[in-house]
Amino acid sequence: MLEGLLVPMFTAFKSDESVAYSETVAHASWLVEAGVDGLVPFGTFGEGASLSLKEKIRLTEEILKVSGSAKVVPSLICNSFGEIAEYLDFANSTNIDGVMVMPPGYFRPGDDNALTRFFEKVLGLSKKPIIAYNFPAMSLTIGPKVLSGIGVWGVKDSSGSIESAKAYLDAKIRLLIGSDVLLAKAISLGASGGICGIANFFPKRMKLINDLAKIDIEKFNLVINHKIQVLSLIQLPERRVANVLRYYIAQRGFLMPSNKVLTELISVLRAKDDAKVILKWHLYEVRRYDNELYFFDGEPDRSNEDCPLFNKLKDQTNFTIRFRQDGQRVRLKGKKHSSSLKKILQSANIPPWERDKLRMYYINDTLVGMESIGEMSEA
Repeated sequence: MLEGLLVPMFTAFKSDESVAYSETVAHASWLVEAGVDGLVPFGTFGEGASLSLKEKIRLTEEILKVSGSAKVVPSLICNSFGEIAEYLDFANSTNIDGVMVMPPGYFRPGDDNALTRFFEKVLGLSKKPIIAYNFPAMSLTIGPKVLSGIGVWGVKDSSGSIESAKAYLDAKIRLLIGSDVLLAKAISLGASGGICGIANFFPKRMKLINDLAKIDIEKFNLVINHKIQVLSLIQLPERRVANVLRYYIAQRGFLMPSNKVLTELISVLRAKDDAKVILKWHLYEVRRYDNELYFFDGEPDRSNEDCPLFNKLKDQTNFTIRFRQDGQRVRLKGKKHSSSLKKILQSANIPPWERDKLRMYYINDTLVGMESIGEMSEA
């Protein structure tokens, strides 16, 4: 899948304006080590329009050697369809993951029908997925009508318009957003990811990583009531799992765990679900229960005033607080039959380590309710 954060990597040049192959490949290698999802050489950042076919082919071969698990999706910005055809013939015999194609920017196809025929011809020559490159400032606008039903993988939209992005998504066309500032918004609407030039530079990349963590949390509903949803989280690639955990821990104000502890935390996501403390660092601990991760900063504050039932009962005569006993059976308000208190707590998804701390409310030595559960009586 072509998704996540793809980088339109720059091309390095020497002082004599020849391509600096080793420096360009070193940059690609650095980006891969940083954990990006894909590399897009020869785009606007990569000065693709200035590179010869020979230079593009050599750079492709060199980048593939260091790409690791990152997708490689070269961009073709050419006025010559013959050059596009020659590159696609080369690409068909490589391990690249797709090709991004911009229509000619000088002698432009005249209308939407001509643009559709252009992409149909490209698709007929390629064994790789094709991404249309919509950049109206440099070529014609590629509207959803042009691409609908012809078989392109999707579109990179560099129009700078969120309305344009919405139009592709409404037409069920996969979208990779080409605007850094629209990345979070576009993915929240359903975009598959972004091809963002700012990711070439480390200081800005950290902001993008945080944005992607927020996007993953919101898009996949990874945090509910301050608990991480394990089954949803583990569907993501491992580096994005780590990114979400780092972001969430930082947002809680906890000291960041070491890489070793973080690796251990990721490993227990797929461990057997139980109520034991699964990980500790500094004063913090993480527990897993019922496919949720609970994060603790020391002993949680258990204020009586947090419970509406307590506030209702506290001023009554002979009001007392006790705690549950093994084997206790109770009857919930409105129920005809009694149940074991343990079963009720399990059904309410109360984690085992919290059950013995829940306050039970008595008046005149008669049970009337329980914190987090509600009104009840002895069986």
